[in-house]
Amino acid sequence: MKGLKWSLATFATTALLLAGCSEDATQPPKGELLTTNNKDKGVLGDYCWEVEGKENCEKGDDIVESLEKAEAIPATMGTALTLSINSDDRPTSGELEWISEEGTKGKEKLKGSLLFAPQEKGVYYYTYTAKWDGSGKNGYKGEAEYYYKLRVQ
Repeated sequence: MKGLKWSLATFATTALLLAGCSEDATQPPKGELLTTNNKDKGVLGDYCWEVEGKENCEKGDDIVESLEKAEAIPATMGTALTLSINSDDRPTSGELEWISEEGTKGKEKLKGSLLFAPQEKGVYYYTYTAKWDGSGKNGYKGEAEYYYKLRVQ
């Protein structure tokens, strides 16, 4: 009897752990920015996500308001950074916009997930817009914005 209880407890614990690791298809997957020394989660901004044929759209706060009190991610000028999406389905396209504390703006299309920190010191607010067309393993379809605050030293 003890063996049966132990087996059931082990099975239940394993099932809970695996359920916690599965992806939640009702929202976009989580995003991260990887630097040489850090792995920082992005703040989810605006998104429109299709779930079972129905579109679920949420409007997030402005990027500066969302990240105003957040600790900036440290990076050295010109170092490589990687945008990472925690999902088996990778975005089919992505675009990056940024604004510095001084108000300088920039925009670029991404071919993959690699970018480089600016060559000037300061604080930068990044918006990574990722799009999925439904062709991936999980069939994700939609668009999501991920916000990051970077301090270039």
